[in-house]
Amino acid sequence: MHFLILSGANERAIVAAARDLQSQGVGFSIIARPSKDPIAGTFLAPHIVATRSIDRLDIDDLVQTLGRIRHQLPDRLIYLPASEALNRLVLQHRQRLEQECSLEIPLPDLETYATLSDKARFNTLAQDFGLELPPSELEPRTAPLPLVAKPHSEFSPHTGAKLYPVLMFDEVQRQAFFAEEEEEDYFYQRYVDGQSHYYLFFFNHQGHAYSLFQENIAQQPNGKSIVAAQTCPCPSGDFLEKITACIRSTSFFGFCMVEAITLNGKSYLIELNPRLWGPLSLAIHAGFHMHWLGKPESAAQPTPLTSPARYTWFSGMLRTRLSGGQLRWYPGKKRLFFSHLPSFLRGDIYLQKFNTLGMAARELL
Repeated sequence: MHFLILSGANERAIVAAARDLQSQGVGFSIIARPSKDPIAGTFLAPHIVATRSIDRLDIDDLVQTLGRIRHQLPDRLIYLPASEALNRLVLQHRQRLEQECSLEIPLPDLETYATLSDKARFNTLAQDFGLELPPSELEPRTAPLPLVAKPHSEFSPHTGAKLYPVLMFDEVQRQAFFAEEEEEDYFYQRYVDGQSHYYLFFFNHQGHAYSLFQENIAQQPNGKSIVAAQTCPCPSGDFLEKITACIRSTSFFGFCMVEAITLNGKSYLIELNPRLWGPLSLAIHAGFHMHWLGKPESAAQPTPLTSPARYTWFSGMLRTRLSGGQLRWYPGKKRLFFSHLPSFLRGDIYLQKFNTLGMAARELL
């Protein structure tokens, strides 16, 4: 098997996935974004076999670019699902990519994928399985703060722009949000402030789930990227049982990540991402492997580690501070981080043995 990586987004996951494929002796090739693609400055540069002509998602450009170099690649070429926007494009044009480019796509059909990817649709499904959601707010302009705006779908039906969750902690942020965004593009929930966990999954074609659990230590402001984390025991057996049954009911297969917030002994579903996630290197360290996408029968429940696997995105921390932002440390975790600093830094995605410091440095400039 040989994997095709479309770069230009979610670089941390791409770097981690590529390292894992290398360690497993599995080949891969990269089609790069035509501008601002940091992958070109890393150890992955020799694997770039082509560059897209258009700096936006365009199926004709992708098919033409892949068509020019397809004869150079092995017969079994497997798409690596690193980005939701790319995943949706690939699934929307699945038949064309399979027939014209002989590209294998290890994802379910577009309707199934959208059920998990669209936050409002997945929340409705999750409630059917008894999963707890943060309380809804039907009057977001006057609701108590803090407040979270979550997009109904990945792209706005009004503007076509990609949408992201927005946190509003004060009235200034709320007024700015409603001045800039379409209110109908979002639904609104109370902000739940507790310990954050990721439930990490690989589902095979038979619906069997392999799982890992991640305790989040620190995060960029406004709910952005996790910058420090470690593996942990299952935070809630009840939540795990319900979320597994919920995802399995859709016949989804592949990798996905679920975030939950634990507060006063209760686990609240925050979101699900049916793609590779930023701190992927932590899961790989703990026993997940990318080649399962091409050979799902080889998947195996990772063996529990004798000590936690740890992860840091140090350049993400530095960039936050240099831009004047404040990291969010989860309750009681800042002391843990600094008391185990050497082991956290050994888990940094860009400070490992490969010469990728240039990538971290460019992020700071």
